[in-house]
Amino acid sequence: MRTTIITLAFLLATTATHAAPFNRACRGDSLKPEGDKLVHLTYSAGIGVASRAVIADPALAFAAALAPGLVRELWLGDCFSFQDMAYNAVGAAIGVTTTHWVIGPNRVVFRTEF
Repeated sequence: MRTTIITLAFLLATTATHAAPFNRACRGDSLKPEGDKLVHLTYSAGIGVASRAVIADPALAFAAALAPGLVRELWLGDCFSFQDMAYNAVGAAIGVTTTHWVIGPNRVVFRTEF
């Protein structure tokens, strides 16, 4: 498990430093919840829920939930936005930590397996 995390971190670091969009930051981007920031938050939260449902380790599930946002910022965007990644991280953390909570119309339930 530790080897997997170290390998993923190494691949991420080497990929990020060689990606052209990473070398120029977005100008005029802010942390205000406007524009596409809430989209980053909600998508990452959904991906966090899905990854935690499949991956037992919360740290690895968090990394897996951040991966699509990172790929989007590196390869599909015209510049790398650290602000978007901050919203991705918050959304992934919310998704990973709230996976076992089920909110219904009349109740909130915490589900877990033994």
